[in-house]
Amino acid sequence: MSVPTEVTKLEIEEELGAAEAWAERHQIPFKWIEDRLELQVVLTQPESKDLYYLKGVFDDYKEMPPKWIFTDSNWSDEIKKQNFPKGESTPFGSSMFHPNGVICAPFNRLAYKVYDGPHSDWGSPAQWLNAARDKVVADTMGDMLSAIYRDFRYTKTHLS
Repeated sequence: MSVPTEVTKLEIEEELGAAEAWAERHQIPFKWIEDRLELQVVLTQPESKDLYYLKGVFDDYKEMPPKWIFTDSNWSDEIKKQNFPKGESTPFGSSMFHPNGVICAPFNRLAYKVYDGPHSDWGSPAQWLNAARDKVVADTMGDMLSAIYRDFRYTKTHLS
């Protein structure tokens, strides 16, 4: 089910400008590393001013959702709870920041049970564009950033 890298790059190319514009509007540092199909953004927690390093890896996109993690300032692949924001309730409902350190949204490959995430009820990650449409809908890179940031603004501290 692997998507050729060139196809993935074409998909992303169509979305990248809008995602960059979103980041610029919100004054969020944004870096796209094409050869790794990796997005890096730095979010500042509104209350504490702590920095959070959000990484999205877009291999096999759009056949599969990206892998989103909060990482350290070295942009490692390791998932550690101390890098993750503690989810708080929001005016939009419960937070997508799961206590197990996963962004719990259909657009995060790591939220699916097959990737050790909490959701077996969403089906396969290949169904992400149709999964849990009653929860959060984010079908583009910019939409995903906006949804993550929406909940991030209500966090106050790290998970652990």
